[in-house]
Amino acid sequence: MNSDFSFMKTGFTQQNDNKDEITNMLSILNIFMEDAIRLSEIYTLHSNRKIISKEDIQNALKVRTFWGDNFWNLPNVQQRLIDTKAEIIQEMEMENENEMENEMENEMENEMEETYTKSQCNCEICTYMNNINSNWITWNPSDQINKILKNSIDKNT
Repeated sequence: MNSDFSFMKTGFTQQNDNKDEITNMLSILNIFMEDAIRLSEIYTLHSNRKIISKEDIQNALKVRTFWGDNFWNLPNVQQRLIDTKAEIIQEMEMENENEMENEMENEMENEMEETYTKSQCNCEICTYMNNINSNWITWNPSDQINKILKNSIDKNT
């Protein structure tokens, strides 16, 4: 009887490859989101508001996508990806602990709403944020990742 089963595949290697790809993509998206939140924060402060609104986040995501060609030129982006990937792996290993998520949800529910107002500031970020919707409507991304991002943002706004 033949005992050589090397032709058989367990699928384990592919599962590890997929996990690595997913972790890499999550790392990129995490940095993308961090940058969008920073833009939202700056815009909110320049608008003399204290609470980041849904509109701030949506517009910042659009700006971040629009500026997507510059993603790999961000300061320390490679190191940020390595650090973020390590954090994601650690979080995946501790998946059952979701107390922090529940606390954040409760805090967000307790926040008071603030009237959205556009920034009157003329800095580059505020100008871009104020004009992003008119640019966004006519923008047709040429690469696949920006097409995916634009489509995703459009579905959620």
